[in-house]
Amino acid sequence: MTRLEYLQALERALAGLPPAEVAELLADYEQHFADGLASGRNEADIALGLGDPKKAAAELRAVTRMEAFQREKSLASLGHLIFALVLLLVFNLFLAFPIVVFASLLLAFYAVAVALYVGGIVVTAVGLLEATLNVPVPWLVTSEPAALTGIEFILGGIVLLLLSLSVSRYALIGAVHYVRMNASLLQKSREVETGDIHSTK
Repeated sequence: MTRLEYLQALERALAGLPPAEVAELLADYEQHFADGLASGRNEADIALGLGDPKKAAAELRAVTRMEAFQREKSLASLGHLIFALVLLLVFNLFLAFPIVVFASLLLAFYAVAVALYVGGIVVTAVGLLEATLNVPVPWLVTSEPAALTGIEFILGGIVLLLLSLSVSRYALIGAVHYVRMNASLLQKSREVETGDIHSTK
């Protein structure tokens, strides 16, 4: 892969990031090629040392989105970070399956929590209606007042929702550490590449 091909592939893979950040990242990689050529290496060898441009872009995108989320914690920046992490996982497939399983279970917990909460409200309302009008509800058979059962459902939903939010928080912290780890590995590989370039001068 030539310098131009590598930089074009990197630029395409970085699409969606702010143009100023893309330009800065491309200039950094351009400098790597310039240093390598100055030391007598060819473009294909330099490109090989820098790694797959798509994987490099996924790591750079994740780092950029993580920094943006830390500056401004919003739903939009969180969505961008999650998307960047999904792209990064494509290049780390050994982590993809357990993360998909974990995410599925977490979504199931959220769904159950919402179902308990909403169901509790319905059961409580029906129970109050039954108690007020003294009209039995055929589909609601409990050993205790329906309103009390509904309140228990609501409390169960709230507890499960709080637990899910807590797990989500720690999962996000883990994701941030994962991005930092990849960023560190990327930085080290580039430092090694730069060191190899300077050692051949």
